[in-house]
Amino acid sequence: MNAPFLMAVCPNCKRPVAAMEDRSVSCYDDEGPPCRATLMCCEECQEPFVVLQEALNGRDWDQPDLLWPNTTKALHQAIPLKIRKEFSEATQCFQAGQYTATAVMVRRVMEGVCQSHNATGTLFKALDDLHSRGLIDKRLLEWAHELRALGNDGAHFGGKPITRQDAEDALTLAEAVLNYMYVFTRQYEEFKQRRAKSVPPSEEGASNGSASTCESGPVGE
Repeated sequence: MNAPFLMAVCPNCKRPVAAMEDRSVSCYDDEGPPCRATLMCCEECQEPFVVLQEALNGRDWDQPDLLWPNTTKALHQAIPLKIRKEFSEATQCFQAGQYTATAVMVRRVMEGVCQSHNATGTLFKALDDLHSRGLIDKRLLEWAHELRALGNDGAHFGGKPITRQDAEDALTLAEAVLNYMYVFTRQYEEFKQRRAKSVPPSEEGASNGSASTCESGPVGE
């Protein structure tokens, strides 16, 4: 991949920093394309940090996202990498006070959720498809539609203004949807599989037999 160096913004002093490619290591994710992590050090404040990039077309890398240090809580690894990156960008927009951009990015997160579950069509129809297939319940469907509508307001000129509280709520609801779709559902399925393997054969028949014996005839006969 042709990139002798890359530019990123120092998370500490907000200055642009350049790093050579030889400070990078490759990393892979089963859910997406190859990535690379690069160690950078700000020449101004001398603070180190690590950025993550995703391969685009076999030759180029996308824009770097801050990997470490990260003041926000990391999403669970069960959530696909591309969706985690979209959510990370939404969080960065919020931290920068760009609340309209936050709403738009959250809408992109919802689109990513639909695509990862092969729900096609408009976002409205795709969300309804997830509900009809039993992948989300009615409450989550309502949440997702509210996030879609908020993102529409942010994406269209002249739409309703997006407040800080709107953006913060959108991030919270989006994270709840992601955890339900990818984390809790997976943990529940793993729990059921473990239980199926560990629970011994039912002793219900033996218990019933014992009860019958105890109930046969009056006491003292």
